[in-house]
Amino acid sequence: MPVQLVAIIETGEEGQSAVADLLAGLISRIRGEDGCERYDVFTSGRSRLVLLEQWRDGSALQQHTTAPSFVELMADLERLAVPAPTVHVLRPVAARE
Repeated sequence: MPVQLVAIIETGEEGQSAVADLLAGLISRIRGEDGCERYDVFTSGRSRLVLLEQWRDGSALQQHTTAPSFVELMADLERLAVPAPTVHVLRPVAARE
Protein backbone atom coordinates (compact mmCIF):
# COMPACT_ATOMS: atom_id res chain seq x y z
CA MET A 1 0.00 0.00 0.00
CA PRO A 2 1.39 3.45 -0.88
CA VAL A 3 2.60 5.63 1.98
CA GLN A 4 1.73 9.33 1.73
CA LEU A 5 3.18 11.96 3.99
CA VAL A 6 3.49 15.66 4.56
CA ALA A 7 6.78 16.99 5.89
CA ILE A 8 6.87 20.55 7.23
CA ILE A 9 10.13 22.44 7.57
CA GLU A 10 10.01 25.59 9.70
CA THR A 11 12.83 27.65 8.22
CA GLY A 12 12.29 31.10 9.64
CA GLU A 13 12.05 33.98 7.16
CA GLU A 14 15.80 34.27 6.74
CA GLY A 15 16.28 30.55 6.06
CA GLN A 16 13.52 29.79 3.57
CA SER A 17 15.47 30.71 0.45
CA ALA A 18 18.55 28.68 1.42
CA VAL A 19 16.51 25.59 2.32
CA ALA A 20 14.38 25.93 -0.84
CA ASP A 21 17.60 26.01 -2.88
CA LEU A 22 18.86 22.86 -1.14
CA LEU A 23 15.61 21.04 -1.84
CA ALA A 24 15.50 22.24 -5.45
CA GLY A 25 18.89 20.60 -5.95
CA LEU A 26 17.66 17.30 -4.49
CA ILE A 27 14.21 16.94 -6.06
CA SER A 28 15.35 15.08 -9.19
CA ARG A 29 17.58 12.72 -7.20
CA ILE A 30 14.83 11.90 -4.72
CA ARG A 31 12.23 11.42 -7.44
CA GLY A 32 14.66 8.94 -9.02
CA GLU A 33 14.85 6.80 -5.88
CA ASP A 34 13.28 3.36 -6.09
CA GLY A 35 9.71 3.56 -4.82
CA CYS A 36 9.30 7.34 -4.98
CA GLU A 37 5.94 8.11 -6.58
CA ARG A 38 5.69 11.77 -5.60
CA TYR A 39 8.05 14.34 -4.13
CA ASP A 40 6.89 17.94 -4.40
CA VAL A 41 8.07 20.99 -2.47
CA PHE A 42 5.97 24.09 -1.75
CA THR A 43 6.41 27.32 0.16
CA SER A 44 3.85 28.26 2.79
CA GLY A 45 4.19 31.86 3.84
CA ARG A 46 7.71 33.22 4.25
CA SER A 47 9.02 30.83 6.86
CA ARG A 48 7.83 27.34 5.99
CA LEU A 49 8.34 24.70 3.32
CA VAL A 50 5.93 21.82 2.83
CA LEU A 51 6.90 18.55 1.17
CA LEU A 52 4.24 16.21 -0.23
CA GLU A 53 5.59 12.71 -0.69
CA GLN A 54 4.27 9.35 -1.78
CA TRP A 55 6.26 6.14 -1.60
CA ARG A 56 5.36 2.75 -3.04
CA ASP A 57 5.31 1.21 0.46
CA GLY A 58 6.84 1.47 3.91
CA SER A 59 9.97 -0.32 2.78
CA ALA A 60 10.61 2.27 0.05
CA LEU A 61 10.12 5.09 2.56
CA GLN A 62 12.53 3.40 4.97
CA GLN A 63 15.13 3.07 2.19
CA HIS A 64 14.71 6.78 1.45
CA THR A 65 15.65 7.68 5.03
CA THR A 66 19.07 6.08 4.53
CA ALA A 67 19.63 7.33 0.96
CA PRO A 68 22.48 9.81 0.37
CA SER A 69 20.03 12.55 -0.66
CA PHE A 70 18.13 12.32 2.66
CA VAL A 71 21.30 12.11 4.75
CA GLU A 72 22.68 15.13 2.88
CA LEU A 73 19.48 17.12 3.46
CA MET A 74 19.46 16.39 7.20
CA ALA A 75 23.12 17.43 7.50
CA ASP A 76 22.48 20.64 5.55
CA LEU A 77 19.46 21.51 7.73
CA GLU A 78 21.58 21.01 10.83
CA ARG A 79 24.37 23.17 9.36
CA LEU A 80 21.82 25.93 8.69
CA ALA A 81 20.41 25.52 12.24
CA VAL A 82 16.98 24.61 10.83
CA PRO A 83 15.01 22.05 12.86
CA ALA A 84 14.35 18.63 11.35
CA PRO A 85 11.05 18.39 9.48
CA THR A 86 7.83 17.52 11.26
CA VAL A 87 6.48 14.50 9.42
CA HIS A 88 2.82 13.51 9.21
CA VAL A 89 2.09 10.11 7.69
CA LEU A 90 -1.36 10.24 6.13
CA ARG A 91 -3.96 7.52 6.42
CA PRO A 92 -7.04 7.66 4.17
CA VAL A 93 -10.51 7.94 5.62
CA ALA A 94 -12.98 5.76 3.76
CA ALA A 95 -16.14 7.41 2.51
CA ARG A 96 -19.45 6.16 3.87
CA GLU A 97 -22.50 5.86 1.73
